[in-house]
This record gives sequence, C-alpha cells and structure tokens, in this order.
Amino acid sequence: MGDVETLDLDAVFPGLASEEDQDFINEALICGDISPEQVDKLALQLVSEASGRPWYVTLRMVHIAMSRWSILGGRLILAGLNPQHVSLSAWLDALWLTMFDSLPKDKWTMFSSQLEMPPPSEAKPAMESMEMSADAFTSLMHG
Repeated sequence: MGDVETLDLDAVFPGLASEEDQDFINEALICGDISPEQVDKLALQLVSEASGRPWYVTLRMVHIAMSRWSILGGRLILAGLNPQHVSLSAWLDALWLTMFDSLPKDKWTMFSSQLEMPPPSEAKPAMESMEMSADAFTSLMHG
C-alpha cells in the first residue's frame, strides 16, 4: 500500500496555501525557524483533518483507488458520486464502501486491518498504550 516516502508533501503544504503563506513558510525554512520535517508533519496533519481519518489510511485508500481506478472509479461514477461536489471525507467514505463491496466478506477484516494499521512511525509502544492514570484505575476498581 502507498507509502509516505514517495509522496510529495510540499504539494499539500505549503503547495495549497496562498502565495503569501508559501513565502512565509519558505522564509521560515531558510531562517531555520522550522524544519522540513515539521512542515511534512503539518502536511500530514492537514491530510488527516481534511479526510476525517488518519493520514496513513487516507494515503493508502488513495493509492488503492489510483491503482484500481478502472474498477473503483466506474462504480463511484455509476453511484452518482461527483468528487467536485463532496468533501474529501465523503469521497473517501464512498470509496471505502465501494472497495468493500468489491471484496468477498471473508476478506473484509484482513483488508480493513491492512488499511488501518499505523506505520511504525505512528505506532505507540505497547507499554504507552497500556498506561492508566491512578484516577482511572481507582474508578475501574470501584465500578
């Protein structure tokens, strides 16, 4: 499935920003006020915000749509979806349904897991995900 290393994040941010904002970001990069990594992270956050799902799920879905467009695109068009009239999130919701309708039901769980599995850079260490505050623990113990 698609990977972030091959994505041109500059096309997202600052690429979609106004010329004035692009100049501001470029100047901040040149001055060292922000790093290229910080700009890339912001671009991924923007993808997540616009799509209503984690950036890696969005990128994987778009990659699948591009590689299987002859099937998925036709089904979306037949369903009456006009991507110019819906949000990215709504388009991805329709794509999600279309992808799953194209799969046998016994493949849904595996496919969903592959789409939603965070990349190593986003995965939380097991112990961190198991941490619990003292108040939460007390609340659980006292029902």
